[in-house]
Amino acid sequence: MQLTPQHLKSLATPQSYERGEAIPVEKLVKRGEVYEGELLGTYRYRQTVDLRSEKLVATCSCPYEGTGICKHIVAVGLAIIKEAFTEMEELEEASETASFESIKEIREGIRPRIQAITLDPNTSDAGFGLDAAYADAMREKCERELQQAIAPYGERMKARLQKGQVFDAFKLLLGMYEGQVNLDGPAYVGYHILFDFYQVKEDVCDPYVEAFLSAVNESSLSFPVKRQMIELLFERWRRYEGKYQNREEEIRYDLEEYVEILLALLTDGVIAHFLKTRLGGYALYGEPFTVLHKRIAEFE
Repeated sequence: MQLTPQHLKSLATPQSYERGEAIPVEKLVKRGEVYEGELLGTYRYRQTVDLRSEKLVATCSCPYEGTGICKHIVAVGLAIIKEAFTEMEELEEASETASFESIKEIREGIRPRIQAITLDPNTSDAGFGLDAAYADAMREKCERELQQAIAPYGERMKARLQKGQVFDAFKLLLGMYEGQVNLDGPAYVGYHILFDFYQVKEDVCDPYVEAFLSAVNESSLSFPVKRQMIELLFERWRRYEGKYQNREEEIRYDLEEYVEILLALLTDGVIAHFLKTRLGGYALYGEPFTVLHKRIAEFE
């Protein structure tokens, strides 16, 4: 259906419509003919507006029980009419080009290769796990194969950064993260731990994270780009968090690992307010988010 101000007025009370006109919509995503909005009222409220049929189908998480649609749906409806939304089939595919992989493709290009890493047989007389030379050799082997799995995407990320395509580079970084997170690796032989596989992963991945941080700190990113990055990060986190808790998914986002990147994005009051609403909307207070809230307070 084609949404118009007149249609919204017919569905809302005059008071709800007038109040809705004054409410800013902080996030509006279009997926086909379904729109997902988010705004801050007394609390953070989320809206869904479905225009696939001739009748408007809309919901809001606010407690409104009065006549007609609530003021929040009015606000989202007006934003839809003004086309103040981000259009995408999935948030991860924003700014997608034919030559650029989706986060899923990046992840699936890395994860199976890491899962396939195996240890060579130990032929020394010292026995499995007790030979320091064997442990060192296997650590080097794992690091080399991890590098071979991740480096192609890491180098593409650097190339995107050199071209100023920071959002695309961020997608590559997230894909690399999803490709290796929560994988234990072949660091065990019998009851012996040969080496810290997680440390090996950090040694391989950290240079790319540092390269990304350096580029962000040296760039003057626009608010829309910063907002897209923050939205994408929280969208990925939200997508996997519940499934991980229910043991339906092996990937889990540890937002602590992204605090430095979020700090690098906090350069003005506008993005500080935006990030504050995101953290507050998900009740992310205390450690490791205290440093973010302190930085946000500096802009208030």
